[in-house]
Amino acid sequence: MLSVFWAENGSRLYWVASDGQAEARIVGQLFDPERGPKGASAEVYQMDWSPAWASSEITRVAAARGRIIVPVIRVQSDLWMAKLGKGR
Repeated sequence: MLSVFWAENGSRLYWVASDGQAEARIVGQLFDPERGPKGASAEVYQMDWSPAWASSEITRVAAARGRIIVPVIRVQSDLWMAKLGKGR
């Protein structure tokens, strides 16, 4: 489970799940505040990519006004190596 978030009105709990391969999915579960989970969870959206993120505030997923916002972060870097002459 990569991220957990509530629907704006608190009636549904969502989470982002990944099998560690090439895809991730958003799953939803109806939730009654007085009785807990209601019915079975169901896939809401299938992503054809696996988000490369760690759990943190910057990668928090949100739901509001009928939309789910998934921040996509890709980190890339280069490593340069050189042999330095003596005395440098």
